[in-house]
Amino acid sequence: MGNKIAVQVRCSVRGDVSADETVIVSYRVNHSNTDIGTGWTALTGTITSAGETTYPMPTSAAPAGTSFRTIQLRLDFGRKAADTDETPVVVYLALDYYKVIPKSWGWAATLDLSKASYADKSSEQLVDAIITAAETESLVTLVYEDTTKYVKIEDIEISHTTGEYPKGTAKIFMTEI
Repeated sequence: MGNKIAVQVRCSVRGDVSADETVIVSYRVNHSNTDIGTGWTALTGTITSAGETTYPMPTSAAPAGTSFRTIQLRLDFGRKAADTDETPVVVYLALDYYKVIPKSWGWAATLDLSKASYADKSSEQLVDAIITAAETESLVTLVYEDTTKYVKIEDIEISHTTGEYPKGTAKIFMTEI
């Protein structure tokens, strides 16, 4: 599920395809209609010859794509000739689309570990808490502009001197979940 963008429909036809024996490709999105006959949008151009036909979505004049959650494709076969032995053969009907990935927001924070204490925690306690949060892959809370966000620590960079108390900086890269 989720949102997707239809880029194009490709239909390959062989057999008896002509101006008298045609194939029309249509679509409808998001269950806009539930009966069989309404709500269809015909793609521009009737197939009248064998080979692959590509239909940019929504039209070749404006190929910006068509947003959908669900899509139905339909083939209509047109017959003008009296000869009922001729018929087009659809080899395949393919939909080219891409999934829309939800946006996620990220933050980068730099902690100064050279202070004696920060938020009532020593430098050593801060380093331990950051490493624990990153290693357990649990969500942590981030208060940003008076709003609580739940974030995942994506990466950390800690540079400090050795000794009794770590001094230096810790850079934290977080993504909102």
